Amino acid sequence: MTDHAALMKHLLDWAKRCKSPVIGTLEFRERIDPKTASRVFDEWIRRVEEGIRHQLTCFRDLEQDAEAASPCIYVLIDGLEPYNVAGVRVLWEKMAGEAHLQFIEPESTSAPSSSTHVEDGNESSFG
Repeated sequence: MTDHAALMKHLLDWAKRCKSPVIGTLEFRERIDPKTASRVFDEWIRRVEEGIRHQLTCFRDLEQDAEAASPCIYVLIDGLEPYNVAGVRVLWEKMAGEAHLQFIEPESTSAPSSSTHVEDGNESSFG
């Protein structure tokens, strides 16, 4: 099993314990160091929590591939309603780059495909 596959299995195992899990990857459009990437993520989560008016439970794994220009963040977020996912994805895209996020059923045993993300739905006010 690759590191990515092991991480996705771990995230899915945790997702089964969540009430409303969102799983995915966050990418950066520009070259950025890991410390700055963490700060951007922290600001994004702060703005999301401010928009939904409650604190989220979040797991993140910042991965820096030696060949990649910028890090990638694997996330598991609990506490978002499915209708909020499109809004938080749009906020990440405005702030940093690509967001591939998917609401999954807690009892699901299969990983969402890496090319799958929630499409724009109801507009939410984040940011």
